[in-house]
Amino acid sequence: MKTNSARLFGIFFILSFLSYAIGLGLMEDLQNSQIQPIQVIENKVSLVIGAIIIAIFHTLFNLGLVVIMYNVLKSINKSLSIIYLILGSFGTLLLALGTVFLLLPVTISETLVLSTEYNHSFFEMILSLSSGGNFYSYQIGMILWGIGGLFFCILLYHSKYVPVMFPIWGSFGYLIFIAGCGLELFGVPYGVQFSAPGGLFEIGLSVWLIVKGFNKNQVIS
Repeated sequence: MKTNSARLFGIFFILSFLSYAIGLGLMEDLQNSQIQPIQVIENKVSLVIGAIIIAIFHTLFNLGLVVIMYNVLKSINKSLSIIYLILGSFGTLLLALGTVFLLLPVTISETLVLSTEYNHSFFEMILSLSSGGNFYSYQIGMILWGIGGLFFCILLYHSKYVPVMFPIWGSFGYLIFIAGCGLELFGVPYGVQFSAPGGLFEIGLSVWLIVKGFNKNQVIS
């Protein structure tokens, strides 16, 4: 039933936010360019747990919510729903790829510590590659997610399943978000600030769907 799908979508969205935030928090040390291989080894358990949370749990929640909404909205416009499904899925998979990049220092730290010819410059290069790979995977993934979000808002607007303020708010939020990610790619660090409207839309919509569900006057089970 579409009412149950609405609440499940909202729950998945919130769990997706939480899992990514928790996972990234556990892996935060790998963003520090001054970290040493021995510190990576000492924190290996938390770093790997963080990677698992993002690569598995966040990915499953994100793909789940995209599939749920695709099934709900395909009756409105199947072509646009497929585009939303593809963009959301590829965006999510790029975030998971970014986590793999963050694990590069973990995989090589033990080898470097045991080596009699430890090369600090080489480890700095690995950290730079790791951070850069994660950065570009994240920004490109979020651009795809934002573009998919625009299609999602168009479908949501035409469905009338939620108050019209949500798809309008979401459209502006995703446009600003895409611009912020684009600026980040060109070295202008405003991605976090530009992500606020889109992020608040996603949280607001999730809470609404959990509490209220879809507009019963519009939904056909």
